[in-house]
Order: sequence, then structure tokens, then C-alpha cells
Amino acid sequence: MSLFKSLPIACSLLFLAACSSTPNKEEENVTSKSAPAVTEEVQKETVKEKKIIEKAEEYSGVEMFSSCLSYVIIADDKFVGYKPRYFNFDEAVPKEKSNKQMSCVAGLLIDYPQQTVEVRGYTDNKGSSAYNLALSEKRSASIVDELLSLGVAKSQLSSVGFGKSQQLNDNQTEEQSSLNRRVEFVIKE
Repeated sequence: MSLFKSLPIACSLLFLAACSSTPNKEEENVTSKSAPAVTEEVQKETVKEKKIIEKAEEYSGVEMFSSCLSYVIIADDKFVGYKPRYFNFDEAVPKEKSNKQMSCVAGLLIDYPQQTVEVRGYTDNKGSSAYNLALSEKRSASIVDELLSLGVAKSQLSSVGFGKSQQLNDNQTEEQSSLNRRVEFVIKE
């Protein structure tokens, strides 16, 4: 638990202890002595969290931190690529701000400068083909811009939009449509 999350708990405990009854002199001393113990415990937990060192794992010659494994695709114990980013309907900016995912992708690309990625944009089937093609190009360009801002070399990135031409499913539900509104990272050999 971080210090900032623990601090309100510690303050609440102190407040409750102070308000629960009117302590006599002995109880007052006990209460004031126990308050620093809570603070010390919070400090010890914070120090423990900072001492946790991420484990690096290797897949197909690509070494990555364990915290980045949720953003990559591993198949048959081999690094295959990066998980897609998703978008809201008719938007070119990703659905959720995933600084961690983009930091992991950028970090791996920076660590492996020989690796190149084609950023492919897609849309659902709502709207005209021309509109969706332009939207998918904007989506892939926004991701490329984000990776460039994180320090990835321009020579490692390319972008392309496919519009609604390569659907993952038939868009029968909103959930299916949301899976089609994506950007994929395809490693180029």
C-alpha cells in the first residue's frame, strides 16, 4: 500500500481514537504513543514496495520486464507482438489512456532498434468506406505520434489504415464493434 493511500487511513484512525471518548491523562499518553507506530508501519511498507525489483524475462531473444507482459503477445513461449489499442466510436484518440502500455511498447522498440513495427488502424462497419479509411489512418497516426514522443525512432515505425475492410467479427453487438475499433502493432521482419 503506498504512503498516499495509507496516510488517509492513518489519519482516520487517529481521528476516531481522539473522538471515541474523552481520555484521561494515561489514555491520552497511550493514544499519542500509538500514532507514531502507525506512521512507522506505513513508512516500512512504502520502503518494501520500493525495494521490489522487476524481474526481466526473455522470449525469442527479446528481454522484457514482467510488468510489460500484460501488453505483449506470447505464443508457444515466443514473443509474437504487442496487444492492440482500442478506440471509442468515431474517435482517433485511444479509448483509455494507457501510458503503461505505450511506455512498454516504446521501451521495447528503443531497446531493440532493429525491430520495426507497422501500426495498423481499423474501424467498425458503421459509416462509409471512405470515412472509415480516413478515420483508421488517423488512429494509426495518433499511435505513431505517441510512440515518437516517447523516443522511438521514426525509422522503426510505419502506419497504415484499413478502414472497415478487415473486421474481426460481424459487429452484431456493441462489444463486437468495439473490438473492431482498434490499432494493431505488426512486427515487420
